[in-house]
Amino acid sequence: MADRRVDRSREAIKSALISLMKTTPFSKIKATDVIDASKYCRSTFYKYYCDIYDLMNKIIRDESNHFFEIIAGTIRNERKIEIGEGIYKPAYLLMQHVYENQDLYSLLLHNKFPTHNLSVFIQDLSLRFLETVDIATDY
Repeated sequence: MADRRVDRSREAIKSALISLMKTTPFSKIKATDVIDASKYCRSTFYKYYCDIYDLMNKIIRDESNHFFEIIAGTIRNERKIEIGEGIYKPAYLLMQHVYENQDLYSLLLHNKFPTHNLSVFIQDLSLRFLETVDIATDY
């Protein structure tokens, strides 16, 4: 089990970058800005991230993993999903997740990340989903 202090510091640093990106272009944000906004020290930042690009990539990767886990977790015992059946719980959980992380999704939607956007994010999720689940199309 991960140390809660580690989780808390990582989350604060990620939240700091997302918050800064709402008002400042990514290209203008420096590691120092993120460190100051997170209220953690420089050594904590560099313990987990090489630079803000590494932080950005980990934010996207973690979000992609979390998003995918919502889908996979609701259908883990079923390898085949019938369209229209059993899709309500995953849909609800995904909508709830997007709502809770609306700042991040807004940044993705408006192409605020220099190397990621919503279409790349969705394409990655779609490929992972298709590799995991057999979708029945006989309806």
